[in-house]
Amino acid sequence: MCSHTKDIIQVSLSEQRQLIQLQDTIPGHPMTRIDDYNAVVTFLIRELSTARLRQLHWMLFLVSNRNNILSLHNQLLQGRQIWITKQHDLHLVWYYSRMFIKPVPKCLFSYEFWTKVLDKARDVDNHPFILDALGFLRSYSRLILHESDFDIAKEKRLLPSFVDWEGWCCFIQGFSDLRETNQCLADITMARFASRG
Repeated sequence: MCSHTKDIIQVSLSEQRQLIQLQDTIPGHPMTRIDDYNAVVTFLIRELSTARLRQLHWMLFLVSNRNNILSLHNQLLQGRQIWITKQHDLHLVWYYSRMFIKPVPKCLFSYEFWTKVLDKARDVDNHPFILDALGFLRSYSRLILHESDFDIAKEKRLLPSFVDWEGWCCFIQGFSDLRETNQCLADITMARFASRG
């Protein structure tokens, strides 16, 4: 990772902990070639960009706390149904009994994807995508704390089929102790947020 990213966040992701290897295309997206920078950036904007949330960052503290992420089994105990969203900016937003959660893209399980793609790619405002990915996986380190949470995630297809419990624990441990950044996500109550806007 580039030096400024290392200074911001230390992450414990190694080649030994990766669960999938990088090929010529983005894992899970065989039409997007790694060597096509524009296609990769378009993919990253669609999958990871927090640009809209960054515009609202100054007021998100009114509706959420970055440490306020309940595990999946606790979401169910709160009476919330888990709804899959492909929109990154809806990840961890809840509205009455619905909790929107974005599945983990396969590419984030590849160490090479982090070092060869994420480390270099920038959003339209020159924001490093790697920070968005770190915040996203930090949120998953809170959503899946126990094997029962993992089972719920698998049932809801929040994790790829190749991930098992032991592999998940080994992979995610490097993201659980990340310090808070502006990209760290938390449960956001849509009703309260809408009333503030």
